[in-house]
Amino acid sequence: MYGLFQPQPDGRKVNGRYAAVAADLKARMKRKGNERLQLPYLLATVLSRKGDLPTQLRAAYRRGDKAALRKYSKVVIPRTVEDIKALNAYHRDLWHGNNKPFGWEILERRYGGLLGVFDNLQQRLGAWLAGEVQRLEEFEADRVKLWNMPYTDIPTTGALRMQGTGHIYH
Repeated sequence: MYGLFQPQPDGRKVNGRYAAVAADLKARMKRKGNERLQLPYLLATVLSRKGDLPTQLRAAYRRGDKAALRKYSKVVIPRTVEDIKALNAYHRDLWHGNNKPFGWEILERRYGGLLGVFDNLQQRLGAWLAGEVQRLEEFEADRVKLWNMPYTDIPTTGALRMQGTGHIYH
């Protein structure tokens, strides 16, 4: 919901790109020996639904488009949650099949946190649609650009990663 750093990609949309990646992976998985592509396929599927979601929701909210927000609430968000659960289940089974159980607890918290974000999104959106809250501050806040440079010039060494919350990890 927050998408506070959404302006950084300079308006580039990512859902379509991830949908194309998912379609390509799905086609490749039909070939013998490519079953290992299931995890990246499921990840690309999730990203193809959630990548542009903060921008899409915010735009619909700012237009006052309750019909669009109801569609997100009834169709897009539940489908995204189901995709996240499928990714989580497959990843968990793969992890336990290939590794000792140790370490999974970290990923378990991340999946749980992501599902919690979507639960909160549904609750907040539902409250606004029902008239229980007058404003969604999450969509009213100004967006911030972290770097004042073109998207293609942003440092991406692999050592620096940023979450949607703005936390930076090295």
